[in-house]
Amino acid sequence: MHCAMLSKFRTKLLCLLLSLAGQISYAQPEAFLSGPEQIRPGHGTGLVLTIYRNGITGPIRFVQKIPKGWQAGPLPVFNADMQVVENQIQITWLQIPLNDTIQIAYELHVPKTENIGQTYLLDAQLQYFENNNRKAIAVRPQVLKIVKFFSRFQ
Repeated sequence: MHCAMLSKFRTKLLCLLLSLAGQISYAQPEAFLSGPEQIRPGHGTGLVLTIYRNGITGPIRFVQKIPKGWQAGPLPVFNADMQVVENQIQITWLQIPLNDTIQIAYELHVPKTENIGQTYLLDAQLQYFENNNRKAIAVRPQVLKIVKFFSRFQ
């Protein structure tokens, strides 16, 4: 009888562990922007989006709103689809590369009419799917200040 109880306990424990294993998901991805902290009106600057996949697969999209009048475009080495629609940058991978870390560079161009001294927080969102559910995380932002002359001390 003792063996029968132990067998039931093992069976329940195994079922519980298998159930929990089905609910385990990957850690969510992480992403951040990096680039210069200063820009002059009428000039462009490159930004780099770094994504740590943390196990996610499938389609992924980076979405960033930019100030009115600013322009954006891909830099020569670009491995995704990029669109700029109504002051919003969208970079999409239908199938995210399998590298653990993904970096993509793009350029922002600031109009000549931009106010000196104005500071912008360039924040964004990374959208992806996990277990057929759409998820989104905030991308660690980049600060960009409009300057007349570049400072060595940032």
